[in-house]
Amino acid sequence: MSMTSITLICRPTKDPELRTSPSGVTFTNLDVAVTKGYGDKEHPNYFRAFCKNEMAQRVINAGVKKGSLIYITGDLDIRSFTRKDGSTGTANEITVFDWGYVNTGKPKTDDSTQLQNDTQAAAQNTQAQAPLAPVGSYKDIYAIGAQPQFEEIGEDDDLPF
Repeated sequence: MSMTSITLICRPTKDPELRTSPSGVTFTNLDVAVTKGYGDKEHPNYFRAFCKNEMAQRVINAGVKKGSLIYITGDLDIRSFTRKDGSTGTANEITVFDWGYVNTGKPKTDDSTQLQNDTQAAAQNTQAQAPLAPVGSYKDIYAIGAQPQFEEIGEDDDLPF
């Protein structure tokens, strides 16, 4: 079995909706956009991200909305299809394995209440993942000008390897 894994930092292009299939599986489709390039060369790439069962419920419970900055990780499937007019198209679909909010360090809007609600909803998620990097910058972790403390090893001491 092969898999093409992908991680995107993206924004949903519409609010996700929780749906149920005829067989009883809950799911949501996240239509997301990734902006590539810069200046005059900037352009979006679009993907459909599929979340099912508990993953779909996490997306809804955390309050993901159109324009939220999120990351998604999953299995990429690129498939061709035929439109009603006979032309062919390509669909970029991702089966989501993990997702989360991307911390920008500042609120997207002046509505701090919505930010607080989003943060509380994400914190209540029992399947929350560990952050990918330490919160803050290296300056928060290491005091500016501080020198690391190392233990001196004499010539007679055995090295631990």
